[in-house]
Amino acid sequence: MKVRRDYALDVGRFAFAFLVVTLHMQMFGGIYLLPLARCAVPFFYLLSGYYMYKPDETEFGFSILRNWKKWWKLYAVYVGLFFIISCLLKCFVQGNYFCWTYKDTLCLLLEGVCPFMDQVRHEGTVYGIMTLWFLYAGTWGMLLVYMFRRHVGAVRSLVWLSVLYIIVVGINYGAGERVVPRIFTAAFPALYLGAYIRSHEEAITKVFRSYKIIWIFTAILVSWIESFTFRGGYNEIYYSTMLFTAILFLSLKTSGFGQVSAISYVPVRCSLDIYVWHRLAYFLFCLVGLRLEGWASVVVFISVFFVSFAIRKSMEWQKCLTGC
Repeated sequence: MKVRRDYALDVGRFAFAFLVVTLHMQMFGGIYLLPLARCAVPFFYLLSGYYMYKPDETEFGFSILRNWKKWWKLYAVYVGLFFIISCLLKCFVQGNYFCWTYKDTLCLLLEGVCPFMDQVRHEGTVYGIMTLWFLYAGTWGMLLVYMFRRHVGAVRSLVWLSVLYIIVVGINYGAGERVVPRIFTAAFPALYLGAYIRSHEEAITKVFRSYKIIWIFTAILVSWIESFTFRGGYNEIYYSTMLFTAILFLSLKTSGFGQVSAISYVPVRCSLDIYVWHRLAYFLFCLVGLRLEGWASVVVFISVFFVSFAIRKSMEWQKCLTGC
């Protein structure tokens, strides 16, 4: 079963890519976008799970493994690039030194990133340049979905998953920091939920359309209440993020404007490039002395997008010319 590309979901993909940028940089009024920004990576996972799903269990398994292989290759390539980039920056930017510790190894195994590769000092400020955790967590999340693929369509499996999600985010909430890795708090639940929505798409969208305004209003209210009253470490929003992500996904899916769009001319991987490179781009702006202040997220997003668009389009044209 081939799923046709839905351009409304692509619009959402790029909107969330921008919101990811706002998480790491100053932006006027950015605090009010926090509940939306926290949905960015779960939306990316949910969308992936949605497109991976196949009604036939064997085909579904092959689909998961194909995507797992693709994501793992991407992670391996990017982590190699960032290791080299981080080493070069530590060599040429004053205030940095080489010191790989036990904590770096542990963080790399649990989260897919580590302070040695991620953190660079400049003029007394520590900057993060990596966001590859979402690819690493996604590969492990896919393996978990593969293990439970035969149960994806069962309602009881969704109930158990919801209970598990509440427990693991509750542990992190109680600790005030990320104790349970994002494999279990973001990747696996969102990938699984995307596949579940696809397996019951007709029934779910029918119910959602009937109470669409109520669902959206409830999700917004709950997310903003949690955001401003129960804020955790690094501005985490623990409990309502997955619900809000699912509501936003279904809102775009049932919007009715996503079949023909200018977004179709934009290579899909441009959004991935924004996820991967925006923090490094911000650091390079700061390194050359550009103080973007409240416009940082906008400038970085536009800059990375246009560079990515130019490179991806040139690759498409080259492939087309080679094929011709």
